[in-house]
Amino acid sequence: GADAPTALSARERERWGRCRDLHYDLQTYVEAMHDFVESLPEALKGSLPTVEELEAELSRGKNER
Repeated sequence: GADAPTALSARERERWGRCRDLHYDLQTYVEAMHDFVESLPEALKGSLPTVEELEAELSRGKNER
């Protein structure tokens, strides 16, 4: 590891760049999905799981490992 940004190796700089890109991609994805869900017909919106249902499913999956 490096103790200053100027001391990063090329491999570390590339890794940080990929992590930063992923962070921005995920933020964009959230915004895009919101717009997408809002454009769905009402009949489909009702069939989507709630945030609470998704979190419960993810928690259940963690506990089963």
